[in-house]
Amino acid sequence: MLTGIGFATMLFGVMALAGKTIDTRYGALWGLAAFACFSLAPALGLPPQPPGAAVADLHQRQLWWAGTVIATAVGVWLIAGNRQSWFLRICGVMCMLLPHLIGAPVATGQNRVPAELVRRFSIASVATSGIFWLLAGTLGGFIYSRNHAQP
Repeated sequence: MLTGIGFATMLFGVMALAGKTIDTRYGALWGLAAFACFSLAPALGLPPQPPGAAVADLHQRQLWWAGTVIATAVGVWLIAGNRQSWFLRICGVMCMLLPHLIGAPVATGQNRVPAELVRRFSIASVATSGIFWLLAGTLGGFIYSRNHAQP
């Protein structure tokens, strides 16, 4: 729960710093962008693993995750924020692809978890994260618009 509160706080802070009018629709878009940055892009290279599954070194996974989050956030910003410049949009796509071209750390050790369970765990984890980010952005946009609409 504390992690969710921390992520939601970061999302609302960045939404407020954007300086645009925030409503429910805009909040949902921000939530989807945050989902792409914090969950979807990292999960493409390092899918969530249940306890007992073989994983790569913790430090390497954390570095790759942080680099992927930053590269994806910069890529989304370059794509969404530059409606006129195709060059900056292409740079944004390259930023998003860069961590995956470098490659995620490879798991070492024996996997003691059945492959089907690992697959289901990964899907459930990413889907739950998507629901969280979409709800956080939508509800944040709704609350923000309601608080600023009243005198």
